[in-house]
Amino acid sequence: MDVFSAHWVSAESKLGKPIVLRSGLTRAGLSTLRGELEAGIVAVTDAFADYTVEIGKKDVARAGLVPLVATFNRAVRGALAGTGYEHNLPDAVSPLVGQADLLKVLSDVAARWGQIDTASIASFTGPLTLPGGLTLGQFMVKVAGLATTYLVLENAGVALTVARKERDAQMKLVKTALTSYRKRIAGLFLPDDAIVLSLPQVNPDPGSTPPAVSASGVWDAAQETARLTILPLTDPKVHVAHYEVRHCPGTTYKTITEETIGRFLDAATTFETTVGLTTSGTSALFRVYTVTETGNEKGSATVKITR
Repeated sequence: MDVFSAHWVSAESKLGKPIVLRSGLTRAGLSTLRGELEAGIVAVTDAFADYTVEIGKKDVARAGLVPLVATFNRAVRGALAGTGYEHNLPDAVSPLVGQADLLKVLSDVAARWGQIDTASIASFTGPLTLPGGLTLGQFMVKVAGLATTYLVLENAGVALTVARKERDAQMKLVKTALTSYRKRIAGLFLPDDAIVLSLPQVNPDPGSTPPAVSASGVWDAAQETARLTILPLTDPKVHVAHYEVRHCPGTTYKTITEETIGRFLDAATTFETTVGLTTSGTSALFRVYTVTETGNEKGSATVKITR
């Protein structure tokens, strides 16, 4: 928007009076819109950061509970072999089990554990504890914590969605204003006037999308970071401004929910991050975008990194 503001100054100087758009917007009003958009972008960045933090907390909580299902089953088989409890165990779960299924299995574990602790069972003295001394009460605290984490994550997701919609609405207002400015200038000056010929573009020219960069990624266990690597474009006809790294939460990459997390600096070919990779076994999705000097962009194939 800097180029539009500078152009507006030049146009008013040549015209000799302030330029007001049909909507009543002035150059000062454009600055206000810019500030609101910038605040909206910051709000999305903050909300996205909060959301990824909550995803990390959820992943840590899940990682601590999923193995306990199998641990509980082994404890029952060891302490209550030959009883009905051994043949009435909850199903084991994989680390990728969904939220609803995981909470149901954990509830089943708590219910069976409670039955064992309160029953009179020959050759067994309760309460049942898991290796390390974990009791039913402590287990239920962990389960309640996971349920709360899911709720906080859901709320963070709603906040992120709201922030994105507000930012998008602000961006639409700005684009409408810039388009109106171009029309206003075209009506105030002759077609061959330098002011008209130097009008900035609202959107990049069509047909100039750059090639996608080749990107790959791995988890570096020694350094505890993900490392994205690119093969920079070498075509001299492609004027690359920078390469931008974007991350999308979830298991399917959707451009509508992606957010920029950084850039490859100068001539760098590697980028390190831990976004979305808070605990062992978690995976995160990334793309590297080629962004040209004219603002056109093209994303790489999705890169999945597993910690």
